[in-house]
Amino acid sequence: MSDRISRQAFLRRAAVGGGALAVPGWLAARAAAGAWPESLAPAAQPLPKTITFSHWPLYIDTDHGKRPSLTQFTKQTGITVNYKEVIQDNAPFYAKIAPTLQAGQPGRTDACSGSRRCAPPRSGTSR
Repeated sequence: MSDRISRQAFLRRAAVGGGALAVPGWLAARAAAGAWPESLAPAAQPLPKTITFSHWPLYIDTDHGKRPSLTQFTKQTGITVNYKEVIQDNAPFYAKIAPTLQAGQPGRTDACSGSRRCAPPRSGTSR
């Protein structure tokens, strides 16, 4: 097989590659402009009024007993954060939430911030 290609083949391949790179930007622009047919538009879901966030102790900014970043988040979104410092170690926290999540049930926390060792390793990977 020859390493050389004709100018026409090069231009054709460049056009296909450029078009493939342009598609995500075009899709994003159409979505931002609200130009989707209703059958393809994502369903709007109301935001929750409150979320529960489980985290490690002492891992968030504090100022005289208040948490400025959570106050700012609430002001910007209208969503109140129920902040819980309940993660003391990955394994016990994961053991506590895993049965509920494995059963496909919603947990008592909407977001958590465990480290990468919080979840069990996927098959074929190592830690």
